[in-house]
Amino acid sequence: AYQLGEDDRVHFKAPFDLQGHRSDDFKVSTSDNGVTVHAKKFVQTDRALSSREYSRTFYIPKSVNKNQLECHLTEDVVLMLEAPVKTEGYKSITFDRDRQLSVKPHSETEAGQ
Repeated sequence: AYQLGEDDRVHFKAPFDLQGHRSDDFKVSTSDNGVTVHAKKFVQTDRALSSREYSRTFYIPKSVNKNQLECHLTEDVVLMLEAPVKTEGYKSITFDRDRQLSVKPHSETEAGQ
């Protein structure tokens, strides 16, 4: 998702709900155009050993500044990956005086259909 960051720039943010895991249960790795979050947890009782595993890979959009990708863990165990969007990667949208956007067709031909 794209959201306005604390620095008033548009940021790409990707949350991962890792409830039930500790910070040492997961790792984050990057590739040229993607990020992988992998978590694995073992639970042993008197009678059994069970494991829970989570892995998700996603591609980072070209508009995102990959060199500034950061991640942090929230108090409710959500891993948040975040990076600013390159300035040329988005257009600003302006509102009219009534704070509304106008939706217009690409051409007059589309308007008549």
